[in-house]
Amino acid sequence: MKKLTIILFALLIPFVGMAQEEDAISKFLGKYVNDEDFSTVYITKRMFRLIAQIADDPDEKEFEETINKIESFCILSTEKRKGRELYQEIASKLPMKEYEELMIIREGKDLTKFLIKETKEGKILELLMLSGSENKFSILSMTGEINLDQISKLSKKMEIDGLDKLKGK
Repeated sequence: MKKLTIILFALLIPFVGMAQEEDAISKFLGKYVNDEDFSTVYITKRMFRLIAQIADDPDEKEFEETINKIESFCILSTEKRKGRELYQEIASKLPMKEYEELMIIREGKDLTKFLIKETKEGKILELLMLSGSENKFSILSMTGEINLDQISKLSKKMEIDGLDKLKGK
C-alpha cells in the first residue's frame, strides 16, 4: 500500500503543476501532495476512458456515458492531522461565490459539505466534497460534465462513501 501511495504521489505532482489557473484547490493539493501524512488518489481523464472501453456490456451503456464525461477525480485525505483546521484552511481559500452548497452533514463536531460549480446553463462542472473532524480530513474533487444521479449510481458501484447520497437538483 505504501508503494502504491508513493507511485500515486509521483503521478499527481505533474498534474498539480499543470493546472492552467492556480485555483484554491490546486494550491491546497500542491501544498500537501508530498506530505507523507496524506493519502492521495488522482484518476485522469485517460484512465476513465480506459475504464469505459472495458465496459462493453449494453447494460453498462449509462455507466460508460457517465465516466466518459469525467475529466479528473482526486481525493486527498489524512488521519494524522487536525481535520477541522485543514477543513477551515481550504474553506477559507475557496471562492465561495463560484460554488453552490448542495448538502451539509453535521455529526457532532464532524462536518461534511458537498458543493458544485456550474455554468449559467446549469451544467455541473465540478463536484467538491470537504470533510473534517477532530483528526480526519478529506477533500474530493471531480471535474467534467457531471450528472449527480449518475455519479450517485457510479459511486455505489465503485464503493465511494458519501457520493451515493447525491441526487440531481
